[in-house]
Amino acid sequence: MDEKIKKRRPKGQAALGDVYETKRVVEDMLSAQSEERRLKTDRLRALRLAAGAKATDDKGVV
Repeated sequence: MDEKIKKRRPKGQAALGDVYETKRVVEDMLSAQSEERRLKTDRLRALRLAAGAKATDDKGVV
């Protein structure tokens, strides 16, 4: 039990470390969400372009 007590950080360091760790995790999560949103936008844009090209071909207008 004494070994665990010796290894514990003081409260100030623990709180500060937790804040930085939480900030890093949140930044990573926001970055991943932004990347997913960008990929979704690109995919939808490609689908709209493909649908527009197909509609133009169907009308006989090139």
